[in-house]
Amino acid sequence: MRRFRRYPPWSIWLCAFICAAIASRYCWNRGSHAAPHAAGGSSLRGSLVVGELEVVRVERSDLLIVRQRVPIVGMDSLQPLEAPLQLLGVKSSDLADEGTQFTSDFLITGRASLDLDRRRLDSSGHFLGYVFVDGRLLNEELIRTGFAQADLYPGDNQTMHRNFVKAEKEAKRASRGMWAKATKSNQ
Repeated sequence: MRRFRRYPPWSIWLCAFICAAIASRYCWNRGSHAAPHAAGGSSLRGSLVVGELEVVRVERSDLLIVRQRVPIVGMDSLQPLEAPLQLLGVKSSDLADEGTQFTSDFLITGRASLDLDRRRLDSSGHFLGYVFVDGRLLNEELIRTGFAQADLYPGDNQTMHRNFVKAEKEAKRASRGMWAKATKSNQ
């Protein structure tokens, strides 16, 4: 004679619990319909690409609002994208007004182009990149003039890293920008 169990075995209860947990998590996340930020990496919104760009305005010495025509998934033509761009490897100094003016003046001298590194976004959702103007690197020039410090992050381009450290040492030796202020306060 066959013996029937009154309750299902424990493995069926475990599977039912896991399925319920997955279904509740799916339903819980479905309610948030926040639109993605342009820098969020959504292929429908676009992402900055290597090449020429137009600087709309300078927010700080190390933060620009840029416009670029980029490819969008599902569209044949390039669409304009306006997004914040943080200069990679640069940390602005206390001389914010002078640094912002230097950045504006530097960008007027020629055509700006963008180069990207492996890290594309910072924690604030700003794109990260290197800005060249007629072959000169804005990131490095800001550090060399003493309006910014080298802000080094593991995994970024090591050649750029060495150039930024060299430019910062040069600015310190020549007492430029914030380093002139530091040497005056030590005397």
